[in-house]
Amino acid sequence: MSFKRVSELPDGPLAGPKAARLLVASPWGLGEAVLVRLLLQELSARFPALRIGVLVGRGPSSEVMSLGGCLQIHRYHSREAGGKLWGSLRTIYALRRMGYDTALDCEGRLVATAAFLRAAAIPVRIGFVRPTASLRGLFLTHTVEFAACHSYWHSLVALARHIDPGFPTVAPSLSLSPDATVKSRVDQWLREQEATAPTRRLALHVGSGDHANFKRWPIARFIELAERIRTRVPNLFVILTGTPTERSLIKEFAASFRGHCADATVLGSVQATALLLEKCDLLVSNDTGVMHLGSALGTPTVGLFGATDPAHWAPVGIRATQVYPTRVNCSPCLDSYYRGVNPLECRNPEYQRCMLDIQPAHVIEAAKRVVTDDWLG
Repeated sequence: MSFKRVSELPDGPLAGPKAARLLVASPWGLGEAVLVRLLLQELSARFPALRIGVLVGRGPSSEVMSLGGCLQIHRYHSREAGGKLWGSLRTIYALRRMGYDTALDCEGRLVATAAFLRAAAIPVRIGFVRPTASLRGLFLTHTVEFAACHSYWHSLVALARHIDPGFPTVAPSLSLSPDATVKSRVDQWLREQEATAPTRRLALHVGSGDHANFKRWPIARFIELAERIRTRVPNLFVILTGTPTERSLIKEFAASFRGHCADATVLGSVQATALLLEKCDLLVSNDTGVMHLGSALGTPTVGLFGATDPAHWAPVGIRATQVYPTRVNCSPCLDSYYRGVNPLECRNPEYQRCMLDIQPAHVIEAAKRVVTDDWLG
């Protein structure tokens, strides 16, 4: 496949895949980074000659980008630009030397990221802007406005179609290129935890990150769900994923659950979690990055929604679904996607009212739609 240089492009929307060198700025969050990784995987498959670099900050995004394929990683701490001036200048210099033709800015919030791409002298810069006035547009040559009815994945597709009009809407499954040491550690952990061969492995992600606890399904409901499944599935093994800050929630679950469960946070990396989720028969998760990681891998996944909007953040994939039964007027209250609204506390007089509207029966019925056979009945 041949690519035209940017200097040959006419003004206005791009007519096709023109970039020989593409730089993609990835958001910080795990879930968003997983979806961006799917985008890059599909672009690489469609255009093998395309050379792709990724601009990442602190957090899990850099690890996500190493899960499969070969990408050039550039690090930029946009939230710490003032204290990292010399490092930022070195990164800008490195980007200029790479000669990137086009940039896709998948970060929808930070003006600094768009300005950074402009400073890197990348001629074509395509990125997201919010429907309200945004300074980001001043640093971009082509913009895609977030749509209230679109998911983040479909907005990424709209971004990609500026360089590839035929980019498909269906998300691919995430391909892994696991490190042998990490794979061995995950396999060893499973052997140690599974005294007898489990009938099924159920992964539960009971946390919701370091903030917005009101978007969590209560631990008591997770326990009730697991107990109901255990009565149907003898020798069920429950795997509890999360971060070290969520271990108190995992301990609370383990203290009351009468079946066999294990804390997988000791594995300690995104890659290890991904390898573990690949081996699970079902993942039930709050709206978190792990939910997106599981669905991207093709693991049957049920996302739990109330404070956030599944129209924007539902897991994608042929074996992914969500439950969102609440009808309270204040739901969804968290909208980092479209409006940029992120309250710190639940606004309903009854704390977590929207999440309390989710019953274990709702989750089991949703899970039956995505599991690979009829093991749930």
